[in-house]
Order: sequence, then structure tokens, then C-alpha cells
Amino acid sequence: MIKLLFFANLRETVGARSIEVPADDLNIIVDQLIHKFGPRFQEQLKQCRIWIDGNEALEGQSITDGSEVAFLPPVSGGCTSRSICIFGSRPSNFQE
Repeated sequence: MIKLLFFANLRETVGARSIEVPADDLNIIVDQLIHKFGPRFQEQLKQCRIWIDGNEALEGQSITDGSEVAFLPPVSGGCTSRSICIFGSRPSNFQE
């Protein structure tokens, strides 16, 4: 299981500080979260940075069982207005 950590407004949208999911691919996790939590979550995610096990996530990075994935909005260290954060067609911490 992968532990997902949410901060600030994302925590409010999700309704929890953390959840666990059975996935090993960041793309799949992001898709599942958008599907489950909807457009509000997707919009908030556009300004987030994503960290895996304490390190900034890299696009295409695999995730191992027991990993922690943190979704950090700007108030928690996510993107600033001077950076654009895109993960493919999904929001994330990867700068264009």
C-alpha cells in the first residue's frame, strides 16, 4: 500500500490527512484521486508539488510498497505563481 499525505486545502477537500491506496504508478494515483475527489481537487492539484519518501517526485518515477506520497499546495511548499506545475495533462509538481 502507498500512503498519500494531504496538506492545507487538499486535506479539506479529501476529508483526511492521509489515505492508503494499492498502486505503484504516480499517473494511476493522480487519475484515481481526480476521479474520486472531482474537479475541485483537480484544480487544487494544479498548484501542488508532489514528494515521494521525502524527495521531490520525478516524472515516471516508480513507487514501492510502503512509500509515502505527499501532495503539497503552495502554503505547504508547492508551486508558486512563478512556476507552472504540470504532470502530463494532469496537475503536479513537474515544471513545464
